[in-house]
Amino acid sequence: VKGDNEYQQRLSSLHYSIPLPYNDYIKNYIDYYLNSPQQTKKILGLWKHFETIIEKQVKISQMPEELKFLPIALSSMNPSSINGAGASGPWMIMFNDGKMQKLKQTSFIDERRDWEKSSKAACNYFKDLLNIYNNDWMLAMAAYANTPAAVNKAIITSGISMNYWSIYLS
Repeated sequence: VKGDNEYQQRLSSLHYSIPLPYNDYIKNYIDYYLNSPQQTKKILGLWKHFETIIEKQVKISQMPEELKFLPIALSSMNPSSINGAGASGPWMIMFNDGKMQKLKQTSFIDERRDWEKSSKAACNYFKDLLNIYNNDWMLAMAAYANTPAAVNKAIITSGISMNYWSIYLS
């Protein structure tokens, strides 16, 4: 198992627009992928298959390139994923957010599971969230993964802290 210093060094050597902090939470994710080679291999195989579709939408939407990796963390690249809150697809889009982004969702079709349409919808939703949270990627991602209402409540509960890790750890 690699040590904290190596993880920190590798993360700090990357050039990115979205913050990539290092802490115990992040370390646990790194360890998970390193200690689950079969799962990681499966995810990377799916990534290779859908990378072009995701990259295209991220580029068209003028989003930071690293956003294209979010479906790995959210759904392990599984378009059939559904979480306990009802989010679905590779981008784990909530039902109402999908409707807001004009994704068709019926008992026969769920465009949240369509790679191209959900990638476009996720990028558009991130634009909306970035406007709400003054271009703070950490808060926008928190609102995406939860809801803006939950993030706003956490901001208020934390004493109006606009720092994601302060909110997360409170």
